[in-house]
Amino acid sequence: METGNSTRRKILGTLVTFGLCVVAVRRYLSPPISSKVNLFTVQKKNIPANGALLLPERRVAIIMEEGRYQALRTVCTHLGCTLYATSRGFACPCHGSLFDAHGRVVKGPASRSLERYELREGDQVITIFF
Repeated sequence: METGNSTRRKILGTLVTFGLCVVAVRRYLSPPISSKVNLFTVQKKNIPANGALLLPERRVAIIMEEGRYQALRTVCTHLGCTLYATSRGFACPCHGSLFDAHGRVVKGPASRSLERYELREGDQVITIFF
């Protein structure tokens, strides 16, 4: 037969364990909050006219077309493989997905377009936020 103190200890231990589990689950299942504070700059002169500057170490492509710039994340939206540039856009070496120069899916298995990064244009540089 258990005493009153033993029962209270079991209840208290159960509550503490439950509380720790709730904290752990919430931490690992809630999405991280992004404030887009990571950034880098690229000299405009390094981006080819009507072409792309591929930065594999950052997994980013900066594209200039008709005087407008865009920054695409060169990570396949299917399973996260790093893309490589082709004459028509981007290709995934893992499962064969193809994307056009604007990041739209041309051939699956990927079903979502490439992620676009926010960028700001200065006089001499492009700043990319990710």
